[in-house]
Amino acid sequence: MGRMSRGAKEAIALACVSAVGLALFVADGWGAYAERRDLDPSVAAVGDSVENAQATWGPLELRDVTDQRRIDDPLPEGMRIVWAVIPVTPHQAELDCSVDALIETVPPTDPDPARARSWASTSIAGLDDSAFPHKYYCDAEWPVSRRAELAMPFLVPADAARDLQVSITVRTYDDESVPNQRVILTGRL
Repeated sequence: MGRMSRGAKEAIALACVSAVGLALFVADGWGAYAERRDLDPSVAAVGDSVENAQATWGPLELRDVTDQRRIDDPLPEGMRIVWAVIPVTPHQAELDCSVDALIETVPPTDPDPARARSWASTSIAGLDDSAFPHKYYCDAEWPVSRRAELAMPFLVPADAARDLQVSITVRTYDDESVPNQRVILTGRL
């Protein structure tokens, strides 16, 4: 039996690395899917609210608060600060949620809907947020039927679309047979 050529060895090594990479990619994707399990989101149009089994969400209010910064530290070129305010009224004592992202909407006629950009909430130095309390999540401390607001800043490009959406994951840890839910609220600057 002869020796394997260098090209054959490289081909086998490439196949092994590719198989491991594919396995890791699938495992990572499956883990994210299993955690979120958000196949059927509740979506609200601009100015509307949406209800799911756990709460009433919205309407989303978006405010450009770029001019409310107290310090002279400039923002990165071409950026602005958008504050998202999300009214929520829990229907039960234990509501567990997190805001995932602010998402740019694209027109339904756009040939490439995957072009929509998204941004995570961020802490912004010098923002006069006294009128906007930071509340990035909701939890079991909220009593039943008490209306509250999630509020958080996002640093977004100045050319972002006027219509933006906030994606919220509502976790259902109390009943593993019930999948997590996703709420998407649309607002206009």
